[in-house]
Amino acid sequence: ETSTNLSTGQVCTVTRNLTGSAKLTINSTDAANVTGNIGLTGLGTPTSFTCGNNQSSLQFGADTSVSGPTSAMHGNASSSSTNASNGQTINDSQTTQFDGSISGTTATGTVTVSHRTQASGGGGGTDSVRTPTISLTLTKS
Repeated sequence: ETSTNLSTGQVCTVTRNLTGSAKLTINSTDAANVTGNIGLTGLGTPTSFTCGNNQSSLQFGADTSVSGPTSAMHGNASSSSTNASNGQTINDSQTTQFDGSISGTTATGTVTVSHRTQASGGGGGTDSVRTPTISLTLTKS
């Protein structure tokens, strides 16, 4: 995961041990135009980091529709929310992207989840982006 503080420009790299599940559901079997869904849930526990000493475990979840030929499936989804906490307004947005392929009973691919947090008010503000990339190999069960 790369974490960037957009207010200061500081870039950090965090390596996390992931535990969780991934599921790729295929709705059509036309090799020229596969449609389906990929879902991920789990927990990422930090194992090393290049800056900061307060790296905490993060729960993650992503769900997106996928489509395309079996050799180049793609999916993209976005979500956002606004909350208030300790006098701050916190805007969160997340974009999930999947790129992968299927060969026989095995699917391989990469999921990138870009999570941006902007906080203002309450005596200070932050603007940061976390971008973890997860490589997957899934076998039909």
